[in-house]
Amino acid sequence: MDRFFSLGQFILSVMFLCIVAVGVTAHVILGNINSLRGYVGCAFLAWMAVSLVRCSWKEYMEDR
Repeated sequence: MDRFFSLGQFILSVMFLCIVAVGVTAHVILGNINSLRGYVGCAFLAWMAVSLVRCSWKEYMEDR
């Protein structure tokens, strides 16, 4: 049962990463992010999403 929860968590984290990537790219293209603080914030959000994917993948592999 834990394997299914880990797989679900991994799938949701990948979906979140895709949403963050598309959202950041769209806001950069549209010009909504104009400052260095905005770019750093987007990079931090993307880094956190990647970290979540890596952590959930590691947990899934341990349960598998």
